Amino acid sequence: MEILIETRRGTKLNAKLERSHDSHSYTIFAHCFTCTKDLKATKRIVEMLVAHGFAVLRFDFTGLGRSEGNFSETTFETNLHDLEDVIAWMRDNNMPPRLLIGHSLGGAAVLNYASRDDHIDAVATYGAPSRPEHVVRQFEYAIDHILEEGEAIVDLAGRQFTIQKEFIEAVERVSKEHRHKNITIPALIMHAPEDETVSFDNASTLRNEIGDTASLIRIEQADHLLTKEHDARYVGEVIARWAQRALQINLPKEDKKTIDKSALPDISTVSVEGYKFRTMLRAGEHIIYADEPQKVGGDDTGMAPFELLQAALGACTSMTLRMYAERKGWELGEIKVDLVGEWVQPKESECHQDETNRMYQIQRAIQVAASLSEEQRTKLEEIANKCPVHKALHQPVETLTYVEKS
Repeated sequence: MEILIETRRGTKLNAKLERSHDSHSYTIFAHCFTCTKDLKATKRIVEMLVAHGFAVLRFDFTGLGRSEGNFSETTFETNLHDLEDVIAWMRDNNMPPRLLIGHSLGGAAVLNYASRDDHIDAVATYGAPSRPEHVVRQFEYAIDHILEEGEAIVDLAGRQFTIQKEFIEAVERVSKEHRHKNITIPALIMHAPEDETVSFDNASTLRNEIGDTASLIRIEQADHLLTKEHDARYVGEVIARWAQRALQINLPKEDKKTIDKSALPDISTVSVEGYKFRTMLRAGEHIIYADEPQKVGGDDTGMAPFELLQAALGACTSMTLRMYAERKGWELGEIKVDLVGEWVQPKESECHQDETNRMYQIQRAIQVAASLSEEQRTKLEEIANKCPVHKALHQPVETLTYVEKS
C-alpha cells in the first residue's frame, strides 16, 4: 500500500505500508544515509517482520527515493522532522507505532526520537553510529571546502550528492545532546564486527550509554548494507522475535477444545498487500514467496505455483537418491535435477483434443558428478520414481476445500 505523507515543509514523503491479515503492532523503518526505503536489505527485513505479524511502514526521507524535496537542503534535523511527521500521520490515521527500527543514520534518528516520546515502546537499530556526526567521516576529505564555500559535491557509495554547510552544523548540534541516557524502553542494538562504514565500537558505546534496557547482538560476517540475503533475513527474524517479547505481544492462542492437532496445516499462504499475486508461503519457521511472471500480470518476485510443484519433485528426488546412495556406500557427488513441465494431450485422446482430459507432464533429467555403471544408473532411475513426492503425484490426490468464516 503506497502512501504520500505531507511534511511540515509542504513536501510529500513517499511511503509504503506492508501488513498481513493478522498484524498486531505498527512499526516504522528509517533507512540509512543516502539510501532509500527500497534497499534490498530493507525489503527483506520488512518481509520477515510482516511474516511475524508486524505492520511496517517504510518511507523515503526528503530528497531521496521517490520523496519530494532537494537532498542538498536536508540535514539530520530535517530527517528528524520527517520521522516526526510520519509518526504524527500514523497516529492521526489510527495506526500508532509501537516499535521504531533504523539502519545506520536512520538508527541514530529513531534513537533520538525514542529518547523523547513516551508513546514508543521499543526501538531497534543495526549498523547505527553512536553519534550522528559519524556520517560526516564519509566525506571528511571535503569538510574544509564545505565550510569555506558553503557546499560541495561529494561521492558516496558511487553516487554524487551535494552537501551543504548546514548539514555539518546540524549534525554537530544534535551530536552534543547525548540523549541516549534518556532511553528507558527496550532497545536492541545489532551490529557487524566487520562493518567498515560504522565501526563496531559505536554499538558498544550505544549499549553502555543506554544502559540496562539495551541488548547488543553481533551480526557475524555481515557488511554495513547487509548485502547478503541471509544476513538481512537474520536481522529481520531477530528483531521480530525480540520485539514480540519486548512489546509483550499476546499472540492468539489455539483453542484446544476445537482444534484437531493432527489437522494443523503443513503450509500456510498469505497474499502480500501491495502486490497483485505475490504470496507468502510459510512452513513452520521457513518462509518463501511465490508470484506470477510479468507476462501474466505478476511482479516475478518468486517462483510460480507450478514451478514450486516441480521444485518440490526435484528436491525430493535429489534427497531420496542421496539417502539411497549413502546406504549403498556410493559416492554420487553433486546431484542435479532438471525439470520441465507442460500440459499435454494424452496419446489415446489426441484425435479428440479434449481440453478437460489434458495431463500435466514433467520431464525429469538427473545428473550426478560420479561416474556410474549402467546398472547403477538403472537403479537410480528406479529409486527416483520411489521418492515420496513422485508417488504422491502419480496417485489420486484428494483436496478438501472449505472457506472459513472471518
